[in-house]
Amino acid sequence: MNAFASAIGGRIRVCLLASILVLAPACSDSDSSGATTVPYAETVIGANGAVNGNYFCRPESDGNVQLLIHLMGSFVEATSESSTAFALHACTHGFAALVPDYNNATPPGLACGEDDACHDAFHREILFGEEVAPDPISVNTGESIVERISALLNKLAADDPDYNWEELASRFATQELQTFTVSGHSQGNGHALYWAREEEFRRVVLFGGVADRLGPTDSDSDRVTWLKDMAISSATPLERIRSFLHVDEDGLTGVVGSRANLATIGAESDCDYFNLEEACKGIEIPGMQCLNPLSAHEVVISESFGENCEAGGANSNEEIWDLLLLGR
Repeated sequence: MNAFASAIGGRIRVCLLASILVLAPACSDSDSSGATTVPYAETVIGANGAVNGNYFCRPESDGNVQLLIHLMGSFVEATSESSTAFALHACTHGFAALVPDYNNATPPGLACGEDDACHDAFHREILFGEEVAPDPISVNTGESIVERISALLNKLAADDPDYNWEELASRFATQELQTFTVSGHSQGNGHALYWAREEEFRRVVLFGGVADRLGPTDSDSDRVTWLKDMAISSATPLERIRSFLHVDEDGLTGVVGSRANLATIGAESDCDYFNLEEACKGIEIPGMQCLNPLSAHEVVISESFGENCEAGGANSNEEIWDLLLLGR
């Protein structure tokens, strides 16, 4: 293994989900999206590390030869624990995973406010490098999310020959993304959704509220056009979208608006965190006197949390993450 990659010990885990999740067989040969897979056997992590500010992990074995791309929220580094936790979890289920270091210094609400067209341009520039967004957004093609991922896959293919990065790089280059999963947190949610509107993914997983709104209400006039358009025409079928948020983040992201955005694309919450059901696709954690809206916003990307939303408490998210990533 090269210096940039650290080999770490993983723990063998049994196949698959916890007893509360009465799902389709976890070790089947196909996913509900129709994409061909190998079984989602739980695997040992073979390597993980940072490459030029980006993060990667992959299983020790070939795994399922699928890729998770996770897009972190505003002001967060790709290599921080909050950015990498879900990626590492995916790698224990046979996925390779990437967290690209992209230009996340300006949230969409701050960049665009009530300018509807700006919200569309915001995602196009950061994702694809099309220079269409107003200042302060300034992202050229080489700095875009797509190009950063492409460069990272190519570097891993060259520097980590013990894993089949080359196949993933080839699929990405030819936009064969049907076996790729894209997830996002906060600002990353909007980028993940916009990308899924443009290209077909196996699954989309949204952590926290979706911030793209023209105003705070749930009215149609406060919805951005690109999300309304996605409800009508989307490369990724809308039934593949999953969501997970905490209602106590309201003061930060505006839960009324987030719920309206999720409802627009059919991904609204249908399950309470503490009362899960087999067919859950949207999960909400109810109010629980969190320390502040930010701690509530970050709960969904933490492995566990406590009664006031502090990290590391008795409530584990691992089974929820399994459901979001692997469930029907």
